Amino acid sequence: MIGTVERKISHGVIKDEKCKVCNENADLLVDVYIKILAIRIFVFPLEKRTSVSCAKCKKANLKSYELSSTAKNKLFKIDEETKTPVKFYSGYIVITILLFLWMFSKLK
Repeated sequence: MIGTVERKISHGVIKDEKCKVCNENADLLVDVYIKILAIRIFVFPLEKRTSVSCAKCKKANLKSYELSSTAKNKLFKIDEETKTPVKFYSGYIVITILLFLWMFSKLK
């Protein structure tokens, strides 16, 4: 019941860019994942990861430095627009509530 899990939270497409692997113009598929720590029903977001692959060859896991400047800008925009869903902060919310309840009980 304790472990890390990776979930896809967003998907995007960068149209008509040159792939460094197959050297053809193709759409680049962008997936944004979040790695979370799960402790029973409570989850804690750990990190956000972006994966870029070519729609034609499907093999490329392109790094941002391998992309053109326009593709980097589009990738940055997709990554910035992707927000972590609130449900992934449930662990922090519960811990905060418990701390406030504990502090309130000590005041009496």
